[in-house]
Amino acid sequence: MKEKSAAGWQFNFLGTGIDAYDTGAKMGVAAMHTMSTGRSAKHVRASYVAAAESALNYASGRASSTEFSLAARASSGDQFYDNLGLGTKAAAPVQPAAPSPAPKPRHKAVDDFTL
Repeated sequence: MKEKSAAGWQFNFLGTGIDAYDTGAKMGVAAMHTMSTGRSAKHVRASYVAAAESALNYASGRASSTEFSLAARASSGDQFYDNLGLGTKAAAPVQPAAPSPAPKPRHKAVDDFTL
């Protein structure tokens, strides 16, 4: 993970019904790239929408990182974020944005992935 991070890759960690921040930290994932979701179908769906939007925004160059927003954390039922002292949750969940055409990726880390 250190080698890929040095090459510009960013890693996110989602955990459902657990303190994902503790688990993610043990794997080297930063708190701003971690989200602990509630167990309801609504919360799990919102967390995957947030992960997809985060990746899309980073890959398209609209965002400089894959960090999860406070609104995404609130929508996903994240109950552990407040305990980190990193900020306050958003007051109300937000609806996912409508998809828009993505420009060509500008991040080398996105372009060098092969299976």
